[in-house]
Amino acid sequence: MNFFRASGAGESMIGNFYKIILKLFHVKYGKRLTLKGIPVIFNKKGAVMEIGEDCLIKSSFLSNLVGLYSRTIIVTRQPGAYIRIGDHVGISGATISVSYTNLRAHETSQDIV
Repeated sequence: MNFFRASGAGESMIGNFYKIILKLFHVKYGKRLTLKGIPVIFNKKGAVMEIGEDCLIKSSFLSNLVGLYSRTIIVTRQPGAYIRIGDHVGISGATISVSYTNLRAHETSQDIV
């Protein structure tokens, strides 16, 4: 049994409802996306956001053993911005915000020509 995926009926219903909202914001996600709590996920029109398969996003105080005091926030802020979260990723109380269209994780704005 995979105890990381165990969830109550209430959490499951909230997660399924939130997946409908992700579809409305044109967020692509793979199979077995699990949401614990309610994250802030916003995809600007004209931007691309993809979440891989078998991902777990925690945004609830009770979903993290060390305690969690902030929601997970994943946001594209400009048309053309791109966020891709790979397969088998777990995120807990993190913030990912992308404004630049051609910025890789190891680059800064000064690297763009």
